[in-house]
Amino acid sequence: MKAFIYLLLLCGFSAVAQREMMLFDEKDKPISREDFERPRDAELYMTLYYTNEATAIGKIFRRDEFGKIEPSELEQVRRFLEHVTARSIPRQNYLIINYYHQASYNTNGNCFRNFVRDKRYKRFLKEQENVSQFFVTAPDFKTTEAGVVHDAENTIGRTLFRWSMDCGSFVILAPDGAIFRHWGEYKRDVIPKRLRELKEMGH
Repeated sequence: MKAFIYLLLLCGFSAVAQREMMLFDEKDKPISREDFERPRDAELYMTLYYTNEATAIGKIFRRDEFGKIEPSELEQVRRFLEHVTARSIPRQNYLIINYYHQASYNTNGNCFRNFVRDKRYKRFLKEQENVSQFFVTAPDFKTTEAGVVHDAENTIGRTLFRWSMDCGSFVILAPDGAIFRHWGEYKRDVIPKRLRELKEMGH
């Protein structure tokens, strides 16, 4: 899996604009600045700016994506979660991971705290068969909130969450390695809907 890339998460070009910038669309194809800056539906697309060792990069990508991970990666995720929670995860279970960075937290309790303490969401999870769910925080975010796993070694982040997002992100992993991933803030009814869709697709 590609190494974790540290994102600047800038609202504009600012610091990264001092370097020559490479611009890419949601399919990782180079595009012009004019195309890159064209208005897009914020419900469907996000724009990020980041740097690697030598280059400033602007990237457009879809907030929602279906995909697949390697069996070895899925097993690594399962084993990590089993180890840190002391829970056995049946191999036929779907995994739901709500993932948060430090930016997801604020003193008003928005995003992170609201979801972790959401009784309706927890009630929904209890009603599901073959589903194991986890709240996980990135290496930069350690909390004393009950029932939250700290990804201290970036195991989950490196495998599933390359980018840091305000208000967190989530992924649903099917037993066969198919995944649905959403980047950034999301409504509570999105996870039940996407879980149902993965099952209906035969994963």
